[in-house]
Amino acid sequence: MIRALCSMLKNECINMIKKTSLSYKMTSLFYKMTSLSYKIFIIIYFKI
Repeated sequence: MIRALCSMLKNECINMIKKTSLSYKMTSLFYKMTSLSYKIFIIIYFKI
């Protein structure tokens, strides 16, 4: 009983960590895209 509960909690923790890391990756990717588009905008702006 306790062993099953522990394994369940462990699985929940692993899932939480995976979700958190995924959202972190998404956030960093979004940030990279935003900064990249910002740089491109600045380059285009100064070229004109």
